[in-house]
Amino acid sequence: MTWDYMVATLEGGFLKWKREGGEDHSQSLQGGLDYLGSQRWELVTALTKTSLGMTAETTLIFKRPKG
Repeated sequence: MTWDYMVATLEGGFLKWKREGGEDHSQSLQGGLDYLGSQRWELVTALTKTSLGMTAETTLIFKRPKG
């Protein structure tokens, strides 16, 4: 099986990603996860970058089957 991958960022409680057409999209974390799940995206991992002990940025990586 082959996969499509998508990267989103979590900032201030909002999930931000680029839609397939390339436009930026932002939604509350819960709303964004619900929407992406309805589009068959599955969360693979979350990477957190910290600076001086504070969370600077969280990157979420999603996948779904191609096709």
